[in-house]
Amino acid sequence: MVNKLKTSERSRLSYLDFYKGIAILFVIITHYAWTDSLRAKLLFPFWIDMAVPIFMVITGYVNALSYENKNYKGILSLYKPNEILSKWLRLAIPFLPIYILQAVSVTISDCDTVSIQELMLLFLLGGIGPGSYYFPVMLQVVILSPAVWYIVKCHNFKGLAGCFIANVLFEIMKTVFMMSPSIYRLCSLRYLFILSFGFYLYCIKDDKTQCKKKWYYLVGILGACYITVFNYTDMEPIITNQWTVTSVFAVMFIVPVMLHLMRPQTIRCAIVESLGQASWDVFLVQMCYYWAVFGKIYPYISSIPLGLLINTVVCSVVGICYCKVETPITQRALGSIRGCRR
Repeated sequence: MVNKLKTSERSRLSYLDFYKGIAILFVIITHYAWTDSLRAKLLFPFWIDMAVPIFMVITGYVNALSYENKNYKGILSLYKPNEILSKWLRLAIPFLPIYILQAVSVTISDCDTVSIQELMLLFLLGGIGPGSYYFPVMLQVVILSPAVWYIVKCHNFKGLAGCFIANVLFEIMKTVFMMSPSIYRLCSLRYLFILSFGFYLYCIKDDKTQCKKKWYYLVGILGACYITVFNYTDMEPIITNQWTVTSVFAVMFIVPVMLHLMRPQTIRCAIVESLGQASWDVFLVQMCYYWAVFGKIYPYISSIPLGLLINTVVCSVVGICYCKVETPITQRALGSIRGCRR
């Protein structure tokens, strides 16, 4: 949801902004007050629930582009403190006002019980609201990405397969050691495979024969079968028993989809692209909106379409406006980091 590209890069990859815009709309939609039966009936596991995996694919692809454009030499150059700090700031600066608002609200409502340690923990947990896990996960992705890029770039398909195996092993270890859901949700390793797939797509972007390979479609079919079995029957998975709908096996469903979508496209829509460019800000706004506002107005909403319209318009408009305000501030901070780098 971050990955703000230079103007020249954005004009060349505007279709990625379009996909991010669609994905952030999925995020707004999924956090509405749906019943489980309605989510299943509307086939959410096959599209709406794929929002974060789509963002992970795009994150891997755009990070690979960034690394290549900067002509980094070796993996250690990608771990320079200023490089890591600048990427963290792109996430943290827009997040900070949201956190302060929530911290003040929590302190006022529970002034006798809130400690400094709890407020610090609130920051590290990503605040309050639906999707709050995404901030700490993306901080980890900043650290994880250079290593994943190095592995995939050096070993191509074998590197991708290795990341898939590592992701599965993480799920096994999580199950064996009975990791709590509250900790699991904050672990970026649960997205390792789909993130690495974004890097892999960048590596094969000039190979037009890739779309003809059958293994992509086999993987997609297996992912669809997994989603169907564990979301539309009474069966429960043993290994991927937490966040099943976006687990390493479920996200295989979008492998052939993203293979085709990540090819250069001519699809354009200025409004959706604006949403994509402001996707991180829109995400933060929707998190705060659902936490503080939606519960109060929900009893007065007469229908689901009306509720979705209100939520989408409010989160999108406020998010885009917030992006226009915070972007110059963030860029100024990043400029200071780059100045120190020299």
